[in-house]
Amino acid sequence: QYARNSIGLALAQESYSGRFFSQAAQPGGVLQAKGAVSEDAARRMEATWQEAHSGLGNAWKVALLEEGVEWKQTGMTHQDAELIAAMEWSVENCARWFRVPLHMIGHTTKQTSWGTGIEQMSLGFVKYTLMPYFERFEQAINMRLLGANAQAPIFPKFDPDGFLRGDFKTRMDGYAIGRQWGWVSANDIKRMEDE
Repeated sequence: QYARNSIGLALAQESYSGRFFSQAAQPGGVLQAKGAVSEDAARRMEATWQEAHSGLGNAWKVALLEEGVEWKQTGMTHQDAELIAAMEWSVENCARWFRVPLHMIGHTTKQTSWGTGIEQMSLGFVKYTLMPYFERFEQAINMRLLGANAQAPIFPKFDPDGFLRGDFKTRMDGYAIGRQWGWVSANDIKRMEDE
């Protein structure tokens, strides 16, 4: 509900650009005649213009206008409106509402600027986006499924370790230290690696 304007703007931009590219008869302008034009001539001229210049395949075709008629631009061009930049901003804005890093939705036009890059952003996603949901689910399971009358010491717990794994070298170095100091066994390591 809070994000509806951001999402609505993104949808409107997508719809507008789709219409522009599918029906692009240079919208935002008029065909202007020097003298009076009959209703039939006006209909014929409009139909001819649409047929010749509407659609992606006809974009930027040369227009041949009848005598005394000229094209007059009345609206902003796409370059003036900077539609592409606005659409990129909408993608970022929608991702922001759901606390999802841009690289996770395939929007990689900007360089990473957080920590060591994408790995740190992915860890941040687990910490700041997923963990609050995990905690809510755990509390709801405790309250609604198990309740205060649970006989055994049963409790729900999400394990985000799979998401938090570092790269291979970092994991192996950590396991080696744990083995060296004796607080991790070979079986512990295999279990943590899901083997």
